[in-house]
Amino acid sequence: MGLILLIFGKGDFKKEPRETILYYFGVNNLNGVRKGNWKLVLPHKWGSYNTQPGNDGDMGKKISMAVEKAQLYDMSRDPGERYNVSDTYPDKVKELMLVVDKAREEMGDLNVGFAKCSGSRDSGKVKK
Repeated sequence: MGLILLIFGKGDFKKEPRETILYYFGVNNLNGVRKGNWKLVLPHKWGSYNTQPGNDGDMGKKISMAVEKAQLYDMSRDPGERYNVSDTYPDKVKELMLVVDKAREEMGDLNVGFAKCSGSRDSGKVKK
């Protein structure tokens, strides 16, 4: 909400509040990155309830899902992420992977075993 108010306060309705968005999930799993209209979904696993629902308020059976290979989407044309265009735009995949590599160095990514990184610290401690 704060970003929206900041943009309205400046009257710049066309400016994006962030240039790059990193999609971290769980403990420290980098699952994707978005820059402009492009979103790269990285290989990862997750549990999904997108299956037969349960009865009487039960959530139903959880199934394992996985993205095996990086997937690229043009969000301006495909906001539902239905058409993977990574083979059509390999240079865009490389560009976004540079962002991913930098994020992994600084913040880690348990999907690929990067637990410690340059930006990590013991919890409750701030460097002076």
